[in-house]
Amino acid sequence: SEAGAAKRPKKTAKEMKEHAKALKASGDFKPKEKKPPAKKSEKKKSEKKDKKRKSDSGGSGDGGQQPAAKKKKVAVADDKSLLFPVLVRGLGEVSVADLQDVFSECGATHSVKISGQGKAIVTFADRDAAAMAIKLHGTEMDGSVIKVSKLSPTEFTALPTPAGPVSTEPDDGFSLSVCINQVPEEATIEEIQLACEAYGEVAKVKRDKKRQNVAYCEFVSKVSARLATKRSVKLGRVLCKTVHLQASSIETDESRAAAAAALLVPVVEKVEKGPSLTILAKGFSEGVTDTQIRDYFNSCGEAADVRIGASQGMILVFVDFPSKTSFRKAMRLKNPKFQGKALHISVARNVTEKSTVSKHESTSNRPRPPSCRTIIVKNLAYGSPDETEQKTKSKIARVFKVCGTVKEVRLFMDRGTETFKGMCFVEFAEAEALNAALQMHGRDNDGRPMKIDWSDNKEVAVKKKYGANATMNPR
Repeated sequence: SEAGAAKRPKKTAKEMKEHAKALKASGDFKPKEKKPPAKKSEKKKSEKKDKKRKSDSGGSGDGGQQPAAKKKKVAVADDKSLLFPVLVRGLGEVSVADLQDVFSECGATHSVKISGQGKAIVTFADRDAAAMAIKLHGTEMDGSVIKVSKLSPTEFTALPTPAGPVSTEPDDGFSLSVCINQVPEEATIEEIQLACEAYGEVAKVKRDKKRQNVAYCEFVSKVSARLATKRSVKLGRVLCKTVHLQASSIETDESRAAAAAALLVPVVEKVEKGPSLTILAKGFSEGVTDTQIRDYFNSCGEAADVRIGASQGMILVFVDFPSKTSFRKAMRLKNPKFQGKALHISVARNVTEKSTVSKHESTSNRPRPPSCRTIIVKNLAYGSPDETEQKTKSKIARVFKVCGTVKEVRLFMDRGTETFKGMCFVEFAEAEALNAALQMHGRDNDGRPMKIDWSDNKEVAVKKKYGANATMNPR
């Protein structure tokens, strides 16, 4: 009661402590445990849990006794039926071939799509390849740092494929075949095929009919052909240099039929001009060969074509590259030197895209006279100072001997150095040999594709230049 509480004497703090000690000693005292104050976030979580329990119990048919059923995870499809795309950002001016060259190191690419604004989507058929591509995040490509991120897998819908090897990649002008040089003569077809299978599935392998140290391999995928070109094919201890062949350089039954039809009806298809991927290099010494130039620019990428010329005593070298990446690497070479001489490298601005012209269409757009027996041959290898004029003529005559009897070979010579300039006239004894010679247009000769067209006979050319009464002086 209030009266009893008033009569009870108040205890001091010291007395209260002693009283508490006595209670602890007797065992009757149990101090109340204080709980820490609950945080607001924990209060909200507990309130949400309570509401969820109430809703689950209210929704069940047996008065809330059974817990709510958990949602089952959707079964993930098999990796073989999925494609794994990655998003690449921060790109500069790159092509599909450039991206395929970079990401082919990760694995086989199914497709590459450039969406603009420095973005592209690279799709892989393998999950591990996509994971490897993501590790390229932050690497530098053409002076810009790329960002690679993962996208959700998509289902693969297989289309019926026709018989034979077919490339599903965008058409970049290259074929599925490569040319393997420096092949040992004792190497068999089976050994060459086994060496090529290190880069992918092989469709067929064959040797060149005329050159024993050259072989051709056709892959099922262009990625395999690119890898073989980039790393070369190793046969035993010999590392054979490999060249990726363009689709236009491979003759098929259809191309032969088209070439035969082109003899009768010349067809010209104009192609839109694109950015030049050709460089002009000045400063090379005289006598430089096509192989030396290709080896010099090999660090930038495989050269598609090399042309050597001369102007006012200076050697001019034109090098065509298949992609912008290799072209830019060649332009960014620091202090380029060849055999101790400094080189000057610039863009060949006067070089434009070549028109797709029929193989045997005359550049003069004139009908070929029935009595024509002469051809003009261009893009031959330049002569060296040690090689005589007669030796060069004999070498060219042996090349065209299979077409018919070679009556005369007339060379274009450099007046200053007295060396062969890579162009000549070949005159046959009979007109029937001309058609066979025109069929050799584009055929490889010393590593360079020959460019062949018909030309006026010598007597006709002399009369056109000097008049109808002009007479020929034997050379």
